[in-house]
Amino acid sequence: MWKQVDTDTDTQCSDCREHMKRANLSTTRTIDCGNTSRGLLTGILTLLGVISSLIAFFMLTTTDYKNLIATLFVQNYQIAMYLTMTVVAVVVLLKLRALDFNSCRSTIMEDMLLIICTAALFTYDIIGIIASLYSINKLKAILLLATSISRLLQSVIQMSAIMMGLKLCVPDIKGVSPQNKKPGRECVTFLAAANISLWILSLFSNVTSQGFEIQLLMLGQAPWSVVSNVAGPFVTFYHLFSASCLIDIWYNAYRLPSPPPAELWEIRRHSLLRYI
Repeated sequence: MWKQVDTDTDTQCSDCREHMKRANLSTTRTIDCGNTSRGLLTGILTLLGVISSLIAFFMLTTTDYKNLIATLFVQNYQIAMYLTMTVVAVVVLLKLRALDFNSCRSTIMEDMLLIICTAALFTYDIIGIIASLYSINKLKAILLLATSISRLLQSVIQMSAIMMGLKLCVPDIKGVSPQNKKPGRECVTFLAAANISLWILSLFSNVTSQGFEIQLLMLGQAPWSVVSNVAGPFVTFYHLFSASCLIDIWYNAYRLPSPPPAELWEIRRHSLLRYI
């Protein structure tokens, strides 16, 4: 009877069964937080930087709604974050190659949501690039062009890293344990915290239309309202969902997968029989 309880025949293969039996001889559940301190520290500093930039932005725009210094401050910080996250995402792509492909992990829903959110970002950034090329205000146009290109590049590389990382696990090779080294885990921790910071920044950037003046001038009020109302929620959701996927990678990619409940019962039963 126990062999038929809560089993999923579509996600079981002989290699993964042997893989999971050796990984779950103990009933104790722990969370290994190794190799995360530096990534977490830099992520917290990034979050503090976002909060400081937002405070400075609203203080500068209290008296002058179109304060140029406030716009320069926030957009320069965004460009620096996107470029830093692009480099870190490339490092994650390179380091995750040491892990193994988990054939029992299904990530169709996550992949679909990532593609939809990235398509919304593409819409925003392509409109921003086109609008910056035809803008009269050269300074704001350069800032918008740099922001759009850096965000476009970062979203593509980060999406590739997330889609790959969700399907990985620690390789089950005797004598070799990348689980102890945890390649790229600090970078994954930083990306998760940085995406939460960008999510907070995107929430407050939608309070005012100051950052979208060039797009408004090119498209007009009605078309830009349609674009912002349709694609805007996905752009805001993208960073929060990316952080959620990166936390999933942080937890699941650096440990051996858990067995199905039926096999877990068999493992625990054999463990108990040893003490009888």
